[in-house]
Amino acid sequence: MAYNNLIRDLTIGDNVYKFFDLNGLGDARYNELPISIKYLLEAAVRHCDEFHVLKKDVETILDWKNSQRKQAEIPFKPARVILQDFTGVPAVVDLAAMRDAVQNMGADPAKINPVCPVDLVIDHSVQVDHYGNLDALAKNQSIEFERNRERFNFLKWGSKAFDNLLIVPPGSGIVHQVNLEYLARTVFVGKDGVLYPDSVVGTDSHTTMIDGSGVLGWGVGGIEAEAVMLGQPISMVIPEVIGYELIGTLSDTVTSTDLVLTITKNLRDLGVVGKFVEFYGTGVASLSIADRATIANMCPEYGATIGFFPVDKRTIDYLTQTGRDSDYTQRVEQYLKSVGMFVDFTNDSYRPTYTTTLKLDLGSVVPSVSGPKRPHDRVELATLAQDFTKGLTDKISFKAFGLKPEDATKTVTVTNNGRTAELGHGSVVIAAITSCTNTSNPSVMLAAGLVAKKAVELGLNVQPYVKTSLSPGSGVVTKYLEASGLLPYLEKIGFNIAGYGCMTCIGNSGPLDEPVTKAIEENNLVVAGVLSGNRNFEGRIHPHVRANYLASPPLAVLYSIIGNVNVDINGVLAVTPDGKEIRLADIWPTRSEVAKFEEEFVKPQFFREVYANIELGSTEWQQLECPAVKLYPWDDNSTYIKKVPFFDGMTNELPPQSDITNAHVLLNLGDSVTTDHISPAGSISKTSPAARFLASRGVGQRDFNTYGARRGNDEIMARGTFANIRLVNKLASKVGPITLHVPSGEELDIFDAAKKYMDAGIPAIILAGKEYGCGSSRDWAAKGPFLQGVKAVIAESFERIHRSNLIGMGIIPFQFQAGQNADSLGLTGKEQFSIAVPSDLKPGQLVDVNVSNGTTFQVICRFDTEVELTYYRNGGILQYMIRKLIHHSLNTTKRREGREKYNLLMADEGDEEAIIDEPGEPEPLERQQSGLATPKLVEDLEEEYPENYEQRGPTSRFLVTPHLPIRSDTDLITNTTIHADTPLENHPLIYSEPEFSTAKFLTPQVSMQTVDPETASVAPSETSINADNSRKPSNARLKSEMEIRNQHYQKQKQYASQQEPKAKRLTDIDFEGILQLIGGCSYWQIIIYLIISVQQVPHAMFNLSVVYMMYQPDHWCKIPFFNDESFSAELGYTNYTWDQVLNSTIAFPRTFNKQRNELHHDQCHYFARDYVHIKLSPWSQVKDMNGTGRIMRCKEWEYDRSVMDRTVVTEWNRVCDNNWSRAHVHMSYSLGYLVGCFVGGYFSDRCGRKSAITLFGVLTMLFGFLLTYSKEFEIFLVVRFLLAATNEAADLAAYVLCMEVTGTKYRSIVGSLIQAPWACGYAFLALIAYLTKSWTTIHLICVLLHICSLCLLYFLPESPRWLILNNKTKKAEKIIRQACHYNNSRLPSDLGLVRHAEKKKWMKHNEKPSYFHLFRSSELRFRNVVLFIVWIATALVYYGMVIALSDQSSPGRRVFDGNFFLNNAMAGAIELPTLVFCVFLLRMGRKRSQMAALFGSGILLLISVFMVYNKKSTLALIFMLLSKACIQGSFNILYIFTSELNPTVVRNSAVGISSMIARMGAGASGYIAILSDVTMPLVPMTIFACFSLLAGCLVLLLPETQGLPLPDTILDSVNMVKRKPKPCGTLSGTFLNAVDDDPQPYGAELYRKSTTDDDEESDESIPQKTA
Repeated sequence: MAYNNLIRDLTIGDNVYKFFDLNGLGDARYNELPISIKYLLEAAVRHCDEFHVLKKDVETILDWKNSQRKQAEIPFKPARVILQDFTGVPAVVDLAAMRDAVQNMGADPAKINPVCPVDLVIDHSVQVDHYGNLDALAKNQSIEFERNRERFNFLKWGSKAFDNLLIVPPGSGIVHQVNLEYLARTVFVGKDGVLYPDSVVGTDSHTTMIDGSGVLGWGVGGIEAEAVMLGQPISMVIPEVIGYELIGTLSDTVTSTDLVLTITKNLRDLGVVGKFVEFYGTGVASLSIADRATIANMCPEYGATIGFFPVDKRTIDYLTQTGRDSDYTQRVEQYLKSVGMFVDFTNDSYRPTYTTTLKLDLGSVVPSVSGPKRPHDRVELATLAQDFTKGLTDKISFKAFGLKPEDATKTVTVTNNGRTAELGHGSVVIAAITSCTNTSNPSVMLAAGLVAKKAVELGLNVQPYVKTSLSPGSGVVTKYLEASGLLPYLEKIGFNIAGYGCMTCIGNSGPLDEPVTKAIEENNLVVAGVLSGNRNFEGRIHPHVRANYLASPPLAVLYSIIGNVNVDINGVLAVTPDGKEIRLADIWPTRSEVAKFEEEFVKPQFFREVYANIELGSTEWQQLECPAVKLYPWDDNSTYIKKVPFFDGMTNELPPQSDITNAHVLLNLGDSVTTDHISPAGSISKTSPAARFLASRGVGQRDFNTYGARRGNDEIMARGTFANIRLVNKLASKVGPITLHVPSGEELDIFDAAKKYMDAGIPAIILAGKEYGCGSSRDWAAKGPFLQGVKAVIAESFERIHRSNLIGMGIIPFQFQAGQNADSLGLTGKEQFSIAVPSDLKPGQLVDVNVSNGTTFQVICRFDTEVELTYYRNGGILQYMIRKLIHHSLNTTKRREGREKYNLLMADEGDEEAIIDEPGEPEPLERQQSGLATPKLVEDLEEEYPENYEQRGPTSRFLVTPHLPIRSDTDLITNTTIHADTPLENHPLIYSEPEFSTAKFLTPQVSMQTVDPETASVAPSETSINADNSRKPSNARLKSEMEIRNQHYQKQKQYASQQEPKAKRLTDIDFEGILQLIGGCSYWQIIIYLIISVQQVPHAMFNLSVVYMMYQPDHWCKIPFFNDESFSAELGYTNYTWDQVLNSTIAFPRTFNKQRNELHHDQCHYFARDYVHIKLSPWSQVKDMNGTGRIMRCKEWEYDRSVMDRTVVTEWNRVCDNNWSRAHVHMSYSLGYLVGCFVGGYFSDRCGRKSAITLFGVLTMLFGFLLTYSKEFEIFLVVRFLLAATNEAADLAAYVLCMEVTGTKYRSIVGSLIQAPWACGYAFLALIAYLTKSWTTIHLICVLLHICSLCLLYFLPESPRWLILNNKTKKAEKIIRQACHYNNSRLPSDLGLVRHAEKKKWMKHNEKPSYFHLFRSSELRFRNVVLFIVWIATALVYYGMVIALSDQSSPGRRVFDGNFFLNNAMAGAIELPTLVFCVFLLRMGRKRSQMAALFGSGILLLISVFMVYNKKSTLALIFMLLSKACIQGSFNILYIFTSELNPTVVRNSAVGISSMIARMGAGASGYIAILSDVTMPLVPMTIFACFSLLAGCLVLLLPETQGLPLPDTILDSVNMVKRKPKPCGTLSGTFLNAVDDDPQPYGAELYRKSTTDDDEESDESIPQKTA
């Protein structure tokens, strides 16, 4: 080692030890270092080998004062690793799986073995199933073995199969307390008697508890711990060290728990994440080691890496107290004094240099608790009741629960265990003395016993609804509680020992009693738990307990007696059976009382007795049997232990690094998302994915056990990741383990949504706020997301250990830049994210994130060190370790074999100088992966790729570069070359292990250069070019790879020269190029657009005019025997008239008519009365009937002309007098559109666009005129059907024509603005209706406008694209030349227009293509189905909103204020700016713009529903209009989208049939609107909104068409779906490029090409030239 000169001898008693004397460095900076930094320095000096640890690392630590600010990276090798079973089982499972992987890769599996001491304490499996009785301990331990026998058996196998692995059996205690009392070495004695400080990393974040005894330790992820176990150093940034000075002493009523909660809050306020905290000052001397351990234990809660107390005299006393012998304590004291690491806290002058300091007077600490949802939310005990009461009704937060004020005082009577009590908010249902944080401290445990003693003596008892438990951290606690006589008092009030383990602190609290659970659930009670733990995150302790307070053990006992946290602690707490009021002073012990008990009853012998046989375990443990084999025999049927899939298919090569493209957000989370929220923990819910999996494997609910117990099964853990019931996900509609699967719009269990993404090949990411991953260190918090397909997490900040774990699993941690987060960037989580990960990524580099909504921002890549980057490139830290171990074991052997082969080769050549001598040490894997290339022998490549090599003799192999493997002839002539004559010393090669070359690990691609034989240094011989290659190899001259490459080059060149020139066909004609020559959007196109626009206006008016007729308030409720008809028939027999009835409240309740601003009768309801008797009664008796009584909904209707007179329509004899007739009209309209779309599309594709527009335009004008005078309902329906059919057929043909004469650049503009005439038509219709007040006049004006538009069709040209594809090339050329002449454009004299020849695979010979040929392709079938659903949903929403805006037929159905026609005029007018906005929106792409419009419509409609519900009708109208604008934009984009997806040969049919299918939605809208007759109008509106959101999600499944030319053939459309960059057919060639390449571009003749391709038509079907 580099610093062996510092080794000194140290004599202690009769023993002589060695140690590295850091004072020998002779550097004054050493004495100024904090003690914790000295520990790091000692480890660096001891391990400095100039490889893993460099001298510069030692210098970095020595220069800590300066380097702490520079984020300098250092390695650290801990002395040992400690595990608990929840995280230990996965670690051992990983090691066992790694052994399998190593064996599969051809190496020795025994190489996977811990190289440093590993201690695993089984403490997390026991649960509080039984409590409050003497049998609780035995029963809970029995159940523990019953549930976990398979896990325990596996761990016992691990203790035998792996070296250096110690298993502490279940029932022994809590890991950190056992570590403190037994496992800690304080000072290690290593090989050759070398002394060094004890240091440890553990898979539990509370490993820091050991810092209280002067052992440097902290928590790491299970993944990182496994690497340490295999000898890998921890890479860390040298930390800042916060000095925390403690002075004074604690007051009499304060416990160490109060102190630690105070310190936690202070350090949390300062911000110490990632920093060391070191305590000093005279106040430290007054704290016991147990007090210090309590403070150190809570280190994760205040965020620091460690909370360190250096060793002092009290530490030595504690070691003696816990049973360590005198040799042990002397060794510790003398060694630490020799290296300057022993401290005297009573010396006020001891003040090392710190980054910054804090100061706390212990006398200022007051009794406290922490909660209700976070451990650092400290609450003074005196204000707890006030704080809780306020939080009940405050807005939901970390301190509040958001109850309604009227619910805040709710109570319920509960009978439990034969006793009755009131249960309400704040009732304490769990009181637990738990967690090593406090159970390791005799003072607070004895204080709890004293509180119980006084309570029993006063006759007090716990409340009947409280679940009590005592779970000591070790058997020592039981010993001194029994010796002190306090345990019987605890047991008498229900605090019986329930088990030795973490239990309630980690969520193993067990079920509450059934009456208590039922009362909580039925009354939504916010009940409380009081526990002496260290974590109280929401949902951790128990799913039904929402408020959890961390408190000292005596407070846990006290609150179990009080029964509610909502009680003034300074007031009366309880009343004895004899009526005496009990206050705090009556029951709380003094510190002197506690100290007396501690001094007398906490004895060293207890520790020796408990730990003497701790490794032996219980009888159940000893009876476990396990196989004595090196490879674990996996059981495929096991639901506890399963081989992890992390190493499946692993090879020696690095996996390729790729970008994250179009990722969906799995979860959008807020701040302080803990590993409790992420990692599976607690019981398995019967409704969870994990439960469903277990049930499918035949496991009953009773045997589900906990997630912690099943951590060895990745199937369970993947399903339990993010399964916390308190998880707040912004993508979900409620709190819990659900999320939105964005593509489908479904809310699913998180695992189910993740699996859908994985099955679809879609990567997932997570958005989060601050402190993502805070809480306990849990490797499954990283493994779980990895198995759910998460590729990256973007958060505002990360907890240190969790960030490390993410990297260890290959998940990239990205951090928002300062001041940014998901909300500030406007991210909802419903977008898609693309993140380009640079191949040369550096620590802390900024990376671009592109969002589908157009947002772009940068994030910080939180790889903080190069080592972390290496882990990521290997796919994770474990994969890296496997490759490293294999490399280490195989490198020397393969290097020797390769060297021998090469030397033999050189000896045969007679080149003695080239023979390589014995090499030095093998090059480390880390160096090879950092940028140095290594060579391969040809023989090695031949073994790897035998198909690329001929057998040419033993001497025909030579060195080749280790770039991409040669898999084709092209590769042989397009790779970097090395010639045989090149001197060896000039090769940039290093002999090393070929499997680990830079190219394979780090180079995804290499630059390629073509080898030109004319410039090559050695020209190929003729024999080498000869096809039969008959020349035999010669030893005199090797046949190099260069010759082989040149041979292939010559063959390819020869082959290319023999190819005949390819004939140009239709597939070489680029109509887009022709359009560019014409003019992208020139005068010719503009004339076409204007003609079409004029024609569209009357079509739009015909489309909407019927709606104006159907939805006027023109009918009344028809009451049997009491209506206008019966009064007219009985004229003279009644005592009053029907008009008098209408002006009274005899029959109809009154309602406010918003449109007329006055009270009117409710037209939809009537009073249930005896109307026969009323009709015969005199007016004087009935006129004063008040508007009371049971109200009935109308079932029949009657037409009332008096109402009709007060509306704008006066000349129409109504044929639609009820809502069913309206629905029938909608259906006739929709059926007409169905027929029109189908027939019109077919006619247009066969006869031409202009012909279809003309024919169906004339028919539309005729049927529009007939509709005006259709008075009978049946005739009206038929004519309406015909009008809709012809109207739609003409419109679609016009739309397709516009799209086909428009180039790619302007298609989105034209596609949007061609809809503008419809908006103008709607607005003009509203104006005419308002002015004329006559439906007949409206229709006659529409007919007149239509006649005018028909006259303009004479000037409309046919679509040239359609003419070309239908063999009408002369007409097409004529139109194109006219257009160019009109635009002053020039065309070649010979356009070379060729007739269309569609592929045979889509149709029979000589059969013309039809729309249904699209369904012969599976890709197009799926695309069409999705497109149909989108059309249906869009139409449903659009016409549903038309009805909602128009329907004022009755007050019960009316939604909006204002004039009927004004509403529709605004709805039409707002579409104009919408269409303009669509032009800009379409720049995002067709898919994104379509989704934006649909989602916008749905969301705005839901807002409108909300406004209606809150009776804000004006705002509701505004949002409805905006929603209608969005859905109109969606319709517009959908037309463009459909036109661009379908080929020219069937485009009109495709658009028509798609629109035809959509009319099903239009028809359904009328029937859905009927729901407003039986429900509120909000119901159909909500349904329409949901359909809009559904359609937006489905658009994701369609291909993008932006920037692509229109497809002409069906094959073009297929290739477009397959996302080829350029569809084939007429668009794959480029007309303009052909012009550029032709020496006579405008005179070149296109000639035919003979073909035998089975997919194409015969030569006879393709004329040479037709233009």
